[in-house]
Amino acid sequence: MRGVEYMAFKIIVLIAAIALIIFFIIFLIRWIIFNKPTDGIKIVQYRNPNKAFLVMNMCEKFKSNYSDEFINDVNNAIQYADDNKYKVIYLYLYKKDNSEYDKRLKVINNVFFNQNFADAFSNKEFERYLVDNRVNEIYIAGSDLACSILKTSLGAKNRGYKINLIKKAIKTSSKKTLSL
Repeated sequence: MRGVEYMAFKIIVLIAAIALIIFFIIFLIRWIIFNKPTDGIKIVQYRNPNKAFLVMNMCEKFKSNYSDEFINDVNNAIQYADDNKYKVIYLYLYKKDNSEYDKRLKVINNVFFNQNFADAFSNKEFERYLVDNRVNEIYIAGSDLACSILKTSLGAKNRGYKINLIKKAIKTSSKKTLSL
């Protein structure tokens, strides 16, 4: 009987090892896809181009990471963009409305887009909005969750947009993000 128990144990260990390997492969593939900036069609040189101001990932659940000074810097940048007729766009990782945004954040319109991946250009509606509004220059502020500012900047650069990071209004732990 002992041999049967030992064989059953070996089968269970083998199944667990296979499941772990499959999980790791799926995780690795998802991580690669999530972290790769997108490629896209180059934008045209618009006759009267517009500028867009992206407010990225200012989540209520991470508000303890945002000092009042940082929120003030982001809000001042939003106000400047609005005053200068930039298209202000709010981006949120996995959510499409403002219900999860830090309540201290200045929300001046209802232009919200969901990011399914770190690069906001993974959302075709967002990309279409920029094209429809003849945007050729992008300003970015906010929180760099999952390196989303970095990946979105690279995705924008791949399409020919001019990128401007409002460094005073970006919260990131990545020196690579601020070196763009």
